[in-house]
Amino acid sequence: YPEQFGQAWSDADGSLITPRGTATTSGYTRANLTSNMKKYRTMRNQSNSWFDIARTMTSLMLVNRALSIVDIVWMSKRKHSTAMSLRFAPNYADQKLTFQPMLNFNF
Repeated sequence: YPEQFGQAWSDADGSLITPRGTATTSGYTRANLTSNMKKYRTMRNQSNSWFDIARTMTSLMLVNRALSIVDIVWMSKRKHSTAMSLRFAPNYADQKLTFQPMLNFNF
């Protein structure tokens, strides 16, 4: 990154630009970064760290949600008998056949 874009910083030294074949390098390496470059690098590393933490927490929340669904289904089956069905019922007012999902709980 510093080799490609080092001259874009406000505290860059224009005398470090060196043409190399068809490409031009900024003259900056990890060894001679400016204070703005170092500050940005620190901010970028912190941002990446926070992103990794956010991704991990989001994954844990999704796993927790999935486990909660499995738990509630298991508890419901254990404590109550459930029956699900789909029945066809004619709708005489509109002369149409409609679907009516049914969910029955027996306590």
